[in-house]
This record gives sequence, C-alpha cells and structure tokens, in this order.
Amino acid sequence: MDFKESQLTPGNGAISSVVQQAEINTQRCGHENNGFLSIDYGFTPSMTPLLALPETHRAWDQLVQDLPMLFQTQQLRSYLGKMEVLPASRGELDDQYLLRAVTILSIVAHACASFNPLHRDAQVPKSIEEPWKEVCLRLGRRYPMFTYVESVCYNWRYGNKETKDRSSENMEVLVPIVNIREERIFLLVQSEMLYESRSLIKLCVDAEENFASGNEHGLLLVASGMSEVVRKVTKALRHLSASPSSKFYASPAVWSRTIAVLATPLPHVSRGPGGTSTPIIHLLDALVGRNAFTTTVGEEATEVFQQFPYHWRAFISAVRDFRMSEKIASMDVPSLTDAWNGLVDAYTGPNGFLTKHRRKVYAFIPVAFKVGRPTTVGGSSKGSSASKEWIGVNKELENSLHERPKPRTLLSAHSSGIRLEDLRTGTKTKEFRMSDLLRHSVLYDSQWICASDHIYDITEYLDVHPGGNEILLALSGTDATEDVAIVGHFEDDTIYRKMEKLQIGWLVRPKFRQQSLHDLYSKAVHVAVLFTQLCNNFHCETSIARARLTSCDQVGERSEYRINFILSAISRLNQNHLPVIFAEFLSFAGYLNEMGVSTFPEEEKIALLTVMEERKANLAPEKDTLDLECRHQRDLLRRCLEVFVDIVADTEEISTRDKDMTTEAKEALTVKIVQLRNLLALLMEQV
Repeated sequence: MDFKESQLTPGNGAISSVVQQAEINTQRCGHENNGFLSIDYGFTPSMTPLLALPETHRAWDQLVQDLPMLFQTQQLRSYLGKMEVLPASRGELDDQYLLRAVTILSIVAHACASFNPLHRDAQVPKSIEEPWKEVCLRLGRRYPMFTYVESVCYNWRYGNKETKDRSSENMEVLVPIVNIREERIFLLVQSEMLYESRSLIKLCVDAEENFASGNEHGLLLVASGMSEVVRKVTKALRHLSASPSSKFYASPAVWSRTIAVLATPLPHVSRGPGGTSTPIIHLLDALVGRNAFTTTVGEEATEVFQQFPYHWRAFISAVRDFRMSEKIASMDVPSLTDAWNGLVDAYTGPNGFLTKHRRKVYAFIPVAFKVGRPTTVGGSSKGSSASKEWIGVNKELENSLHERPKPRTLLSAHSSGIRLEDLRTGTKTKEFRMSDLLRHSVLYDSQWICASDHIYDITEYLDVHPGGNEILLALSGTDATEDVAIVGHFEDDTIYRKMEKLQIGWLVRPKFRQQSLHDLYSKAVHVAVLFTQLCNNFHCETSIARARLTSCDQVGERSEYRINFILSAISRLNQNHLPVIFAEFLSFAGYLNEMGVSTFPEEEKIALLTVMEERKANLAPEKDTLDLECRHQRDLLRRCLEVFVDIVADTEEISTRDKDMTTEAKEALTVKIVQLRNLLALLMEQV
C-alpha cells in the first residue's frame, strides 16, 4: 500500500508501543517504507536491501552497473537523455521495491548535478526526475529529496552473504557512484555505526518498563548498557581515517571532490544527508535531555527531523516526551545518577562521541574547502579556502555541543585555552625566521609548520598523522596555531608530548626601529603566506591526478573525468586565487613606491589588471595538450614563491642592520618586484 501516516497509530505514544506498532506494520506490509525500527535491528533494515527491481524496471538496475563508467567517460547526462521514462505509480511498481527505487533515483539525481567537475548542473533529466517525484510522494515526502535512508541506511549489501556480518569490512555499497575506496569507507562506516547503535532501541523499551515497575537495578543496567553502546558507536569512527597508514584510509581530497559533493542539496531542497541526518544523534539528544536547538546545527537538526520516516519520528518523540533524564535526576539515587552521567559523558564528554566526531570532521572539511568544495552537505556553510569556512563549521559543531548537557564532573570546568606556560618552555633553542618557515611548504623537499611559535618538522610524520597527511600538507610552511588549537592538541598531554618530539626550534620575529619598516615586513609576510597557501591548495587539488577516481579507472589514466578535475583546479587557480594574489602584489608594490622603492608606473599596474581580467574570462587550457601533473604550473608557482620568500628575507635583514632602508636594499627589492611581475604574468599565460 502507499504510505498514509494516518494509518499508523502507535497506541498511547509510549516507547514500547511505537516499536511494537512498527514491527507489526512491517510484518503486515511486507516492507519498511515507513522507517526502519525494530528491537533486533534498531534503526537499520530488518530486511536485507533488495539487489534487483522487477523486470519492468531493470533499466534502473543496469544504470547502477554502468554508473562508474558513465562518470569515467563523463557520459552520464547523455545516457540518461536517451533512457525511457519508466512509470513508478502504485500499479506499475509494487511497494516492496520503493526503497531500492528511491535509493537509485535519489543518488542518480544528485549525481547528475555534480558528475562533471567543471560545472554544476542542477537540472535533473526527465528519465530520473519524473519517477523520483512519484516514488518520493509514495513514501510520504512532500517533494523529491535525498535522505539518510537511501544515502546510508539502505545503501549497502553483504560482501560475504554467508556471514551476515554488518561491519563495514563485510559490506559493499548497494548503489555505488564511482565505487572507489573513499565511497565504500565513508558510507559503510556510517552503516556500521547505525547497526552498532541497534541495542539502544531495546534499552529504551527496558527503561520504560523499569521506570513503571520501580526497578532501580534494572535502570542501572539500562544506563550502563546505553553508555557501552555509545562507546561502541564512537569506536566505529576508527574505521574511517584520513591517515595513509591506516587500512581504513580515505583521501579527504578524493572524498570531497568525488563523493561528498554529490550530496550537495539541489536548489529545491535546503539540506542534504549530512551529519545531523543520523537518527543516532536525535535519539541520544532525546535521552540526555537536549532542549535547545537555536544554533545553526540545531536548526538544521530540527529541519532534518521533520524529514525522518514516520517510525523514526514517532519513536524519538516518544523517548523525548518520556523525559528519561529528568526522571533519573528526580529519583536521587547516587549509583543511578552516576551511571546516567556515564551515558552523558560517552556522548558529550571530552572523549565522547560528539567530540570524536567533530575531530574526525576536521580531518576532512578543511581539505574539502581548500580543494574547491562549495558547501557542506547540510548546506549550513558556504565559502572558500580564503574565508576559512572549515573554522566556521567547527565552531558551529562546538556551539551545538553546548546545547547538550555536560557530564557532571565538567559542569564547573572550563577550557583553559593554550597553555602558554608550557608552550614557552622546551629544550629546542634553535631560532628560525619566517622566511625559513616559508621555505618548507609542500613545494619543497621537507615540510614544517609553526604552532604558537614552535617550529615543527613534520616531513617524516605526514603519513602516520592520525588526522591525515593532506591537512598537514595544506598547512605546511605557515602558522597553523589556530588549526592545532581547534582540535585541542595543546590541551591533550599525550598529543602535546608527541608534538614536542617533532619540534626543531622557535619562530622569532624581527624588531624594527621604524614603524614603516615593520609595516613593510608585515605586508611582505602577508603576501608570501597567501601565495604559500595557494601553492599548498593547488598541490592538494591536483594530487587527484594520481588517485583512483572510479572502479573503471587505472591510476594516471587520461580519462575525461580526470582531465575535467585538473581543468577545474586550473580554472579555480586562474579565476579565484591568482586575481587575489595579483591584487595583493600590486598593493605591496604600491606601498614600496611610497617608501621610495621603484617598482613600475601606475599606468602599467592598470594595464596588468586589465590583462588579468581578460584572462580570467577567456582562459581554457586545451584538453589534448593538458599536462595532468601540471608540472609547468608547479614550477612557476615555486619560482614565484621563492621570490616572495626572498623579499621577506630581505625585509628581515633590514631589521638587523639598518634604521632606514639603504639604497642597496631598495635596489634589491626593485629587482625582485620586477621578477615577480614577469613570473606572475608568465604564470597567468600558463594557466
């Protein structure tokens, strides 16, 4: 039957009644279209996801088989344009097939928008759009949308059918888009986490029964059991790693450009299936008594909840209305209060699920924005590497954490921030200047970072860093204090001691006798750092040329998909990054003019800006001659960077010897400015 919420009446709304009604409805209907909910399987399917549709809709199954090759050849839209519009009404497609159908149609609809890295086209072909609308309506959705149900909950199949083990290692993606490691790991670890949470359903039912009977010991076992489940779910996060040394490694750059972008909301939908879409978080919020949803992430969660299938909404609402946390507090039983506090700690504590999840997010999101991801899946943040949107995302997650109760031992605690008394001590006394740090970015043989004036050599640590090598490479040659502080490394003794082993010295800043010279140095450093970040980001984004992008792909193969990725990277370099650098360079040159350093006339600056604007609009490298490794661009970027760094070094030297800038120093800066002008002009010609 088609879905009608009015047909589902969970009795008096009690927790056990909702679960019983859900199981009865599933048995009666022969499907789980109204939401996965059962004692044995929790929020996951009790029926194994279907591997095929009826013969009348076999074309959709064939599409699933062809998706990776259609991405590889960039022929997806052409393929769908020729596909017949298949009916999806009740008489044409039985209810039992709706979940497989909506999984295929939702995924393909979003794939259409983002399959070409060069541009996003949100127009869904009719062969997908029309049946997608029909299927979504039959599932009780107001409009076509891509939800967590089809993205994660139903989007798996057994790898080994005999074991029926639902760990991420024994599952495959049901509807793979590109069918690569990043897709499998990222989606299936979420399926595994959901399955690990299944016992929470029974524990909620047990809690209700124990409250009714006044069984304090039973409630103690429930609270302890819930804590253990949350710890298991948190532990499953280890099966997703940004570290190349892990067997669960998923490249943040590859993930963000091939998988994550495909779940970006279409224009008619405000949210995609992001982190707030998992029912685990909504259930735990209901259990611990979260009552504020005013943050950006909180508002997103409220909106997502309204899109949940009926059984999920009914169950979570019943748990919320039961006010379990308040009942525990009112009983005033110390052992039970402690056990419940253990659940809160496992969820919101410093080593709890939400904190671990936020740190995991931070291993992926910064790299994602730096390589051109336009927005989060939830649609809560939109921006670029220049605006450091990843810091905003982290702050939003942190703010939402404060909307939940804290473990009792932390109620009066507060973050002490960076421990300056520790940071100013150490055995490494070698001093380095900013120019030394800048000469250790991704374009050089060894990589350093700075954090709170410590200089760390991270070269040998890159591949074993738990947070991945890409995030460190993107920060190399720069001051990473803000990023290191955000993930709490300064406040974690174990991590901080590891950092100490990588420290090679200290960053010292020059002292100038005149403010004008100090300003000159600051401006030189600013431009050099911007250019270093540009080089790091370009390296990270073009590293995709050496990655496997689809299951049909041979690493390094000159496929249309890979070519379009490199063209999109070059396009961003040309249209987004170089204009910013060029404007900063001209501003710096203008400041030098004011200090009596000869650079180039004003009319030449205007001419250069005009050329830049023209090239922004017209540049389009030829596919046939495109070097996938971008060797020439990298070489020019490094040559430009070396001159930028030399200018910083020259200004550092001025501080140590002169009160005023000498004629020789001015002449040296003039030579370097002309070099930069020529190199930047050459770089613009090449991109």
